[in-house]
Amino acid sequence: VSTQSTGYATSRNILMAQPPTPRVNKALIPKYVGQTVRLVGRVTNILQGRVEIETSDKQKVVVHSTGEVEYEQNSIVEVIGAVKNDWTIEEYNSIRFSPNFDLDVWDQFLGLSQMYPQIFGQ
Repeated sequence: VSTQSTGYATSRNILMAQPPTPRVNKALIPKYVGQTVRLVGRVTNILQGRVEIETSDKQKVVVHSTGEVEYEQNSIVEVIGAVKNDWTIEEYNSIRFSPNFDLDVWDQFLGLSQMYPQIFGQ
């Protein structure tokens, strides 16, 4: 990671140094055990330390929350985290999407991104 004269890494340099993060639905999760991924879906259940997400392919995934992000029932979110051996996700961060976000279109995009990884940076 490059640094400026202050000796601190800049956000831009850190982002540039990291490889692309694969975007997944439930069906793709087994391919990425031990890796960082991005998962988009609707929050269906919030339990202490766990959030259940319905993915774009209409499956359920459990996210182990850090507790730093507040989830809202029925909101659409993108979770960035590591896929564990049991195909759950250990959350690093989460981003709330618009309630109008179309998960069906997103699932079609995921299919295309798997077919053409050279275009979508995966």
